[in-house]
Amino acid sequence: MIALTQEKREELIQYAKFISAQYDHDEELCEIMEIALASLTAKPVSYMTYKGYLLHAADPKVSEYSDPEPLYDAPPVPEINTSSELTALLNAVESFKVVKASDKWNESGKWDNAYDKLSEAAIKAAPLIKRLNGSGE
Repeated sequence: MIALTQEKREELIQYAKFISAQYDHDEELCEIMEIALASLTAKPVSYMTYKGYLLHAADPKVSEYSDPEPLYDAPPVPEINTSSELTALLNAVESFKVVKASDKWNESGKWDNAYDKLSEAAIKAAPLIKRLNGSGE
């Protein structure tokens, strides 16, 4: 299953609504968009506490428990937060692109330094990327 940032989730919700409105004559496409919207906008129906208590989502006592686990009638698309490691990797990639574009033949030797920084950032971000891909650490 994929994971999304909140921004991407909102973008996809708007797109699904747009497609549904534009192609309302296509039943199958509208049904697919409804499924996508349900997954993107899923709300918990209940919560399970660390002691195993099951509470309805509207129960005011939910806030009294630390980290109750939300339970859904259909699984939502998981959300990710961009970590500092992943941000550093993306910045290193962009930096490498800039260096490569400004010195196409590596006359200054800047590629080596930029490549080292890119490699270092990739090594630090590797465990996060594996988790996002569902491969563990």
